[in-house]
Parts: sequence; structure tokens; C-alpha cells
Amino acid sequence: MRRRSADAAPIYLLRHGRTAWNAERRYGGHTDLPLLGAPVGKADAGLTDAAERLRAVRFARVYCSDLLRARQTLQRVRPELPETAHFDARLRELDFGAWEGMTYEQLCAQDAYRAWLDDPRRGAPPGGESLERLERRLRRFAVDARLLMAGSGCYRSSRRPGGPIRLPRLRGARLIVSHGGPIRLLLTLLVPDLALWSADVPCGSLHRVQDGRAERLV
Repeated sequence: MRRRSADAAPIYLLRHGRTAWNAERRYGGHTDLPLLGAPVGKADAGLTDAAERLRAVRFARVYCSDLLRARQTLQRVRPELPETAHFDARLRELDFGAWEGMTYEQLCAQDAYRAWLDDPRRGAPPGGESLERLERRLRRFAVDARLLMAGSGCYRSSRRPGGPIRLPRLRGARLIVSHGGPIRLLLTLLVPDLALWSADVPCGSLHRVQDGRAERLV
């Protein structure tokens, strides 16, 4: 069972702003692309609402993917936070391997691609990683960051129900800046019975998790 507490601090999950590959609907996992829009230090249109929501929140810890688009997002929404943030490669997007930079239209005729869509948990792009591998590194991150207690949570889908959630009592809000796939998986690790694909996580979106419940703020 999950641990509930009136004193539980919130965890904010922010997806990075749009890149050129996002605009073109290309797979961009570990490829290190910059954001579109305003220069670093100014909030672009896609991140303005998130910046306003986070403006007055005091964070005890800030974690961010080490990829450029995530680092620039943190800089744009809270310019003072990168100095004290923890940049962690485990928060990177899924590695799409040979399919990096490609679109659905370019891949849909390939048997390997269709097989991966049918079972992304165990299958993987050529030279890339599976959702199972992504979940393992995110679980290690969540335990090390004390967002999750060791031995709890699991990948969940509509066909595979999850196990018990054990959440430590946080003192002070946390902010995590990451990517679409990792944020969906973190939500399933932190929120009981949440299916992986049920969360809507567009670029610039912001979720808050507190007392075992998730709310999309932006």
C-alpha cells in the first residue's frame, strides 16, 4: 500500500520545451538538440505557463536530464536553479538507436519497427533500448533521489497491473526536468494504478504528484 501523509511534499515533473525534431515529429532520444524559440534565459511561448506555475515554489532538490533541451528548459523557467541542480543522465529519453531522427512514415513499413510498437517493453530499436531498460534506470534514479523506496513500484500498462507503491515522506518540494517517456514512467512508479499511456505529456507540460495522486498543471 502507498504511504499517505498530510506533510508529503509535492514532486513536479516538467517536460522540456519543443525542439526542431519535436516540431517535425521525429524520434529524438539521446540526440542532443537545443530548444526552439527565445534565447536561453527567456521563457518561450511553450514554457511561459510552466514558468508562472513554478515561479514561487521553493525546491529542496532539483533534478534535470543532462541533455541540452532539458537544461535549457530549466534555465528558461527558473534561471537561478541550474547552479544547484543535479544533472543526471538517467533522466534522458529512451535511446532510439538507429531510429533517431526518423519519423513514423519513414519506419512504418519495417517489420522490426512494427514489432517494437507491439511490445516496446521488451523490444528495442536497433542499437537502442527497451522500455524495460528505461524503467530500470528510472527506478534507480527514483530510489537514489528518495522519491521511491527500494523494492516498490513496477511498470504498469492496461494489460499488466502494478504492485504496491512505497513512498518516503518528503520534506520540501522536488522538481524533475526530463522527457516524455521518462516522465510517463515516473508517473507510473509514483502513482498507484496509473497506466503508462494514460498520461498526456506534451512538450512544456507540468505535472504535480502529491500523496499518491497526479495532476497536470500545464
